[in-house]
Amino acid sequence: MTPTTAICHDGLSFEVWDGAYEPAEDSFMLLGAALAVAPRPGAALEIGTGCGLVAIMLARAGCHFVVATDVSAQAIRCARANASRLAPDVHLVASDVFSAIKGSFDLVLFNPPYLPVETGGSEEVAWAGGGTGRDLIDRFIAGVAPHLRKGGCALLVQSSLDGLGRSRTMATQAGLGFHVLERESFFFESLYVVRLSR
Repeated sequence: MTPTTAICHDGLSFEVWDGAYEPAEDSFMLLGAALAVAPRPGAALEIGTGCGLVAIMLARAGCHFVVATDVSAQAIRCARANASRLAPDVHLVASDVFSAIKGSFDLVLFNPPYLPVETGGSEEVAWAGGGTGRDLIDRFIAGVAPHLRKGGCALLVQSSLDGLGRSRTMATQAGLGFHVLERESFFFESLYVVRLSR
C-alpha cells in the first residue's frame, strides 16, 4: 500500500494511509503528556492508534511492552508498516475500544473521535463521536478501570464540545481520580488531556 502522505516527527518519518488518522494537535498533546507520565520500563496500551505514532514513540522512549489497537483494519496495517521500521516490538491488535484486550497496563491512552457529529461514512470514523461526541468517550471511561494496574493511569483527549463535567462524574462513579493535565485553545474549541487514575 502506498502512503497517502508522510509526516515527520522527532526526525522520524511516519506513513499515513487512507483509513488511518493523521496525527494532529490532539495527537501531539497526548504524546507529550504520555512521555511525561509513562513508566519506563512499563506496559502501555494505546486505543485508536491511527498510524501508530504515539505507540511507536512510547516504545522508543523505553516502555518495555506496548500494545496499540484500532478498529480500522487499514489503520492497523498502516501502524504495522510504521512499527516494522521504527519500533518492531509494538504489538498491533484489531479492537473496538477494549473488545479484544486482556490484561492490565501501567498506562492506557485514547485520543477518541470526539466531535459531536454522527458517523456518516468510513472517512469520518476517525473524528465523528456521535451526536454528543461522547460515544467512545463514555465506553472508554466505563471500561478502563479493569485494564489499569495498581498505581496506573489512563490519558484521554477530550474536547470542550463534549462535556468535561460528565467525564468527571463518570470517572468518580468508576472509582477513578480525574485531573486535567493539559489544555489548549483553538478557534472553536479547547482540547484537554485528562488523567484518570486508580
